[in-house]
Amino acid sequence: MESALSGTIASYDASASTLTIKTSSGDRTVQVASHTKIHEGSKSLKVGALGGLSGHEAKVRYRESNGKMIAESIAVAPTAAK
Repeated sequence: MESALSGTIASYDASASTLTIKTSSGDRTVQVASHTKIHEGSKSLKVGALGGLSGHEAKVRYRESNGKMIAESIAVAPTAAK
């Protein structure tokens, strides 16, 4: 069963493949897998781009497996034009 969480990207740990999202109920860490789909607006992103997206709003759809949250998709809010 898929669940979702929304919040602000706090950090991405490339060596552990984990993304930490700051939510209203505290920080949540999700595992980023090779199949995780990542989008910023309509643009697809590679997993390495997550490291430069701290502070962006994001919605993560995930499933739980062996006590870990595995990200199925990450939708990052597009950067507002200045």
